[in-house]
Amino acid sequence: MGERREDSYRVRAAEPADAAQLVALWNGAQPGQATGEFEQALRAVLRSEAHVVFVVESDGVVGCIHGAILPMLGEVRTLRLFSLIVAAAHRRRGIARRLLGVAEAWARAQGCETCTTADASTLPGAGDFWRSVGYEHAATAEEYRKRLPAV
Repeated sequence: MGERREDSYRVRAAEPADAAQLVALWNGAQPGQATGEFEQALRAVLRSEAHVVFVVESDGVVGCIHGAILPMLGEVRTLRLFSLIVAAAHRRRGIARRLLGVAEAWARAQGCETCTTADASTLPGAGDFWRSVGYEHAATAEEYRKRLPAV
């Protein structure tokens, strides 16, 4: 298989029919993380007006970006990015930058003044990527999580 040109990739809003391919993409990036519970949450995100998911296609979904505009007291309107994934076979071709550009343009159209992300990636160079596209290290925070008991 030859090297694909960047213009052979198409970015569009994700649809519920993309769920299975998004689960496969996610499992490729984070093996074992995309369980049935994940797929259920993904379907809810894809139906939500507060969240945005864009995918990039080339013979199937090969990348995605997910974010949401979440109201925060004392903050300007902000798009919070939760994930940016590109399949390993398609990396280093400008796809992540392209997805990020589409998400940022969408955020500006929604009145956002900033965009934030928490880089939890274990990929070498992930922090370098964010700095290369103009993001600044804003703070160091630890995340605490608690699973709540079922009602």
